[in-house]
Amino acid sequence: MSYRYRKFMNVGDFKGDANGMVKVPTLRNITQTAPYFHNGQIWDLKEAIKEMGRIQLGLSITDKEAASIATFFNALEGKKPAIGYPQLPASTLTTPQPDMH
Repeated sequence: MSYRYRKFMNVGDFKGDANGMVKVPTLRNITQTAPYFHNGQIWDLKEAIKEMGRIQLGLSITDKEAASIATFFNALEGKKPAIGYPQLPASTLTTPQPDMH
């Protein structure tokens, strides 16, 4: 695979599967998740859109097209789930330990 298709492949320990593919997260709330890509090298969403157009589609996405796609991504924002963490008591010398057998 040509280096031009993997601009930042040597940053962030990128490996991918046997075909160089990686699993990616959903686009829900993508406008709130900068920096982008596996290695966090791109901080601007429109720049990330242009880079993905170049890498995945072999296209040069214009600034206007990237802005339109970013506007669409804003429509994908949704309510985030509330996450509750259990409050466990502190461990002591009498706390049962796991069976390691």
